[in-house]
Amino acid sequence: MTYCAKCGAEMAEGAPRCAQCGAEQGMQTAVPPPPMAGPGMTPPTPMSEQPVAQQTHGLAIASLVLGLLGIIFACLTALPGLILGIIALNQINQHPREFGGKGLAVGGIVVSACFMLFVPIFASILFPVFSKARHTARGTTCLHQQQQIALAIQMYAQDHNGLYPPAGEDWAVAIETYVGSAKIFDCPDTATPGSTLAPDYGANPAVFGKKEADITDPGHTIVLGDSNAADYQLHSPTDLDFARHSGDCIVGYADGHAARLSASPASLGP
Repeated sequence: MTYCAKCGAEMAEGAPRCAQCGAEQGMQTAVPPPPMAGPGMTPPTPMSEQPVAQQTHGLAIASLVLGLLGIIFACLTALPGLILGIIALNQINQHPREFGGKGLAVGGIVVSACFMLFVPIFASILFPVFSKARHTARGTTCLHQQQQIALAIQMYAQDHNGLYPPAGEDWAVAIETYVGSAKIFDCPDTATPGSTLAPDYGANPAVFGKKEADITDPGHTIVLGDSNAADYQLHSPTDLDFARHSGDCIVGYADGHAARLSASPASLGP
């Protein structure tokens, strides 16, 4: 069987011309044309449309990983995860035949965005807790400082024949060598730093300058406490500062201990 070299139609053996198109054939036998696609047959794929092997976009994977790490590191990884996810999704959409992982990129964006939204919520919940803990720690520091000052007053009296430091605005100067540092007169809950010449605490002038033997109940006699008095002395319970530690006031006693008061005492002594 021979075929027309021009149109591919079947020709009788040895026919000089094609009966369909009239083309002269010569002596060559045409190669049969490629079969057309029929029922159940897949048409041949042009070379320009051959499928290209996709690779998962690395930034899409990184975005999801960073987003999940937001469970531990919060916004430190959530923000980079969101940025990388957007970049990966954009590149995947521009080159869909080359890159895969669109679902990973979307997942990374969603997870990262969720953690970034939760950070302010968590902060609003945890900030009061941390603030209260910090305030409590400062109150504890103040308590320890006043206890050390009360003990320093006792040591001063032991070295001066049982006589307490002299009363007056500079009462802290007399015991500075017994406390070791002027910073001990600085309450951490005050706005301005206290010092030896301007302590954040007031001293009880009814005790200072007296003898230890004159204090009949040292465990209930206040020798110093939180105060904003201009002369750094406690003339009465009204000189005690109850606004410094969330409504409480810390005081030191003549026996060397310190305590936190929630209400103003009736007097500074027994």
